[in-house]
Amino acid sequence: MGEERERQKLLFFYRRKPRRPRAPRVDPQTLIYFGVMLLLIGLAGWLYLNRASEVAAYAARIRALEEEKERLRQELVVLRARVAVEESLERTQKLGEELGYRLPRASEKQRYLWVVCPAGRTEVVEVAKEEPREQQPIGNVFQRWGEQFREWLATSPAEGRER
Repeated sequence: MGEERERQKLLFFYRRKPRRPRAPRVDPQTLIYFGVMLLLIGLAGWLYLNRASEVAAYAARIRALEEEKERLRQELVVLRARVAVEESLERTQKLGEELGYRLPRASEKQRYLWVVCPAGRTEVVEVAKEEPREQQPIGNVFQRWGEQFREWLATSPAEGRER
Protein backbone atom coordinates (compact mmCIF):
# COMPACT_ATOMS: atom_id res chain seq x y z
CA MET A 1 0.00 0.00 0.00
CA GLY A 2 2.80 2.36 0.76
CA GLU A 3 4.26 1.75 -2.64
CA GLU A 4 1.09 2.53 -4.42
CA ARG A 5 0.90 5.81 -2.65
CA GLU A 6 4.36 6.65 -3.67
CA ARG A 7 3.58 5.79 -7.17
CA GLN A 8 0.54 8.05 -7.21
CA LYS A 9 2.62 10.84 -5.81
CA LEU A 10 5.20 10.32 -8.47
CA LEU A 11 2.59 10.20 -11.21
CA PHE A 12 1.17 13.41 -9.93
CA PHE A 13 4.48 15.19 -10.40
CA TYR A 14 5.22 13.82 -13.79
CA ARG A 15 4.97 16.36 -16.46
CA ARG A 16 2.10 15.65 -18.54
CA LYS A 17 1.71 16.75 -22.03
CA PRO A 18 -0.61 19.72 -22.05
CA ARG A 19 -3.94 18.81 -23.49
CA ARG A 20 -5.97 20.97 -25.74
CA PRO A 21 -9.09 22.06 -23.99
CA ARG A 22 -12.07 20.31 -25.44
CA ALA A 23 -15.25 22.07 -26.29
CA PRO A 24 -17.99 20.91 -24.02
CA ARG A 25 -20.23 18.44 -25.70
CA VAL A 26 -23.75 19.67 -26.24
CA ASP A 27 -26.45 17.25 -26.97
CA PRO A 28 -28.55 18.30 -30.03
CA GLN A 29 -31.77 17.66 -28.11
CA THR A 30 -30.64 20.03 -25.37
CA LEU A 31 -29.73 22.64 -27.95
CA ILE A 32 -33.14 22.31 -29.63
CA TYR A 33 -34.89 22.43 -26.24
CA PHE A 34 -33.17 25.69 -25.25
CA GLY A 35 -33.78 27.14 -28.72
CA VAL A 36 -37.49 26.38 -28.54
CA MET A 37 -37.67 27.79 -25.01
CA LEU A 38 -35.92 30.98 -26.12
CA LEU A 39 -38.30 31.25 -29.07
CA LEU A 40 -41.35 30.76 -26.84
CA ILE A 41 -40.14 33.34 -24.32
CA GLY A 42 -39.50 35.80 -27.14
CA LEU A 43 -42.95 35.13 -28.61
CA ALA A 44 -44.61 35.60 -25.21
CA GLY A 45 -42.73 38.89 -24.73
CA TRP A 46 -43.71 40.10 -28.19
CA LEU A 47 -47.35 39.14 -27.57
CA TYR A 48 -47.37 40.94 -24.22
CA LEU A 49 -45.88 44.11 -25.70
CA ASN A 50 -48.25 43.98 -28.67
CA ARG A 51 -51.32 43.65 -26.44
CA ALA A 52 -50.06 46.33 -24.06
CA SER A 53 -49.64 48.78 -26.93
CA GLU A 54 -53.14 47.96 -28.24
CA VAL A 55 -54.62 48.52 -24.79
CA ALA A 56 -52.79 51.84 -24.52
CA ALA A 57 -54.15 52.88 -27.93
CA TYR A 58 -57.69 51.92 -26.89
CA ALA A 59 -57.28 53.82 -23.61
CA ALA A 60 -56.19 56.94 -25.51
CA ARG A 61 -59.18 56.59 -27.89
CA ILE A 62 -61.57 56.13 -24.95
CA ARG A 63 -60.14 59.20 -23.24
CA ALA A 64 -60.60 61.25 -26.43
CA LEU A 65 -64.19 60.03 -26.80
CA GLU A 66 -64.96 60.85 -23.16
CA GLU A 67 -63.60 64.36 -23.68
CA GLU A 68 -65.76 64.71 -26.80
CA LYS A 69 -68.79 63.42 -24.87
CA GLU A 70 -68.20 65.95 -22.11
CA ARG A 71 -67.83 68.76 -24.66
CA LEU A 72 -71.07 67.73 -26.38
CA ARG A 73 -72.88 67.47 -23.04
CA GLN A 74 -71.81 71.01 -22.13
CA GLU A 75 -72.90 72.22 -25.57
CA LEU A 76 -76.28 70.52 -25.05
CA VAL A 77 -76.73 72.29 -21.71
CA VAL A 78 -75.99 75.64 -23.39
CA LEU A 79 -78.44 74.89 -26.22
CA ARG A 80 -81.18 73.86 -23.79
CA ALA A 81 -80.67 77.12 -21.91
CA ARG A 82 -80.99 79.04 -25.19
CA VAL A 83 -84.17 77.16 -26.08
CA ALA A 84 -85.62 77.91 -22.65
CA VAL A 85 -84.89 81.62 -23.13
CA GLU A 86 -86.28 81.65 -26.67
CA GLU A 87 -89.47 79.83 -25.65
CA SER A 88 -90.13 81.91 -22.56
CA LEU A 89 -93.68 83.30 -22.24
CA GLU A 90 -92.56 86.93 -22.11
CA ARG A 91 -90.50 86.61 -25.29
CA THR A 92 -93.29 84.76 -27.10
CA GLN A 93 -95.84 87.44 -26.12
CA LYS A 94 -93.49 90.22 -27.20
CA LEU A 95 -92.83 88.51 -30.55
CA GLY A 96 -96.58 87.94 -31.03
CA GLU A 97 -97.31 91.62 -30.40
CA GLU A 98 -94.62 92.57 -32.93
CA LEU A 99 -96.30 90.30 -35.49
CA GLY A 100 -99.75 91.72 -34.73
CA TYR A 101 -101.23 88.96 -32.60
CA ARG A 102 -103.07 89.58 -29.37
CA LEU A 103 -104.46 87.47 -26.54
CA PRO A 104 -108.24 86.95 -26.50
CA ARG A 105 -110.15 88.91 -23.91
CA ALA A 106 -111.74 87.01 -21.05
CA SER A 107 -115.13 88.54 -21.87
CA GLU A 108 -115.13 87.12 -25.41
CA LYS A 109 -117.39 84.08 -25.63
CA GLN A 110 -116.38 83.11 -29.14
CA ARG A 111 -112.93 82.61 -30.44
CA TYR A 112 -111.75 84.73 -33.33
CA LEU A 113 -108.79 84.36 -35.58
CA TRP A 114 -107.33 87.65 -36.69
CA VAL A 115 -105.93 87.36 -40.20
CA VAL A 116 -103.85 90.12 -41.74
CA CYS A 117 -104.57 90.41 -45.44
CA PRO A 118 -101.79 91.33 -47.85
CA ALA A 119 -103.57 94.62 -48.71
CA GLY A 120 -103.33 95.66 -45.08
CA ARG A 121 -107.01 95.11 -44.22
CA THR A 122 -107.90 93.11 -41.17
CA GLU A 123 -110.75 90.61 -41.38
CA VAL A 124 -112.30 88.65 -38.56
CA VAL A 125 -112.94 84.97 -39.15
CA GLU A 126 -114.91 82.97 -36.65
CA VAL A 127 -113.38 79.66 -35.66
CA ALA A 128 -115.81 76.80 -35.40
CA LYS A 129 -116.79 76.23 -31.84
CA GLU A 130 -116.58 72.63 -30.72
CA GLU A 131 -119.79 71.49 -29.09
CA PRO A 132 -119.51 68.99 -26.27
CA ARG A 133 -120.65 65.54 -27.39
CA GLU A 134 -123.19 63.56 -25.51
CA GLN A 135 -121.96 60.38 -23.92
CA GLN A 136 -123.93 57.49 -25.37
CA PRO A 137 -124.42 54.31 -23.41
CA ILE A 138 -122.28 51.42 -24.56
CA GLY A 139 -125.33 49.38 -25.55
CA ASN A 140 -126.32 52.02 -28.14
CA VAL A 141 -122.83 51.88 -29.65
CA PHE A 142 -123.06 48.14 -30.15
CA GLN A 143 -126.54 48.48 -31.65
CA ARG A 144 -125.32 51.18 -34.05
CA TRP A 145 -122.33 49.01 -35.07
CA GLY A 146 -124.68 46.07 -35.66
CA GLU A 147 -126.90 48.23 -37.89
CA GLN A 148 -123.89 49.50 -39.86
CA PHE A 149 -122.64 45.94 -40.31
CA ARG A 150 -126.06 44.78 -41.59
CA GLU A 151 -126.16 47.71 -44.02
CA TRP A 152 -122.69 46.83 -45.23
CA LEU A 153 -123.69 43.21 -45.81
CA ALA A 154 -126.82 44.33 -47.67
CA THR A 155 -124.89 46.51 -50.15
CA SER A 156 -123.68 44.87 -53.34
CA PRO A 157 -120.03 45.15 -54.37
CA ALA A 158 -121.01 47.35 -57.34
CA GLU A 159 -122.70 49.88 -55.04
CA GLY A 160 -119.60 50.07 -52.85
CA ARG A 161 -117.45 51.07 -55.84
CA GLU A 162 -119.76 53.91 -56.84
CA ARG A 163 -119.32 55.62 -53.52
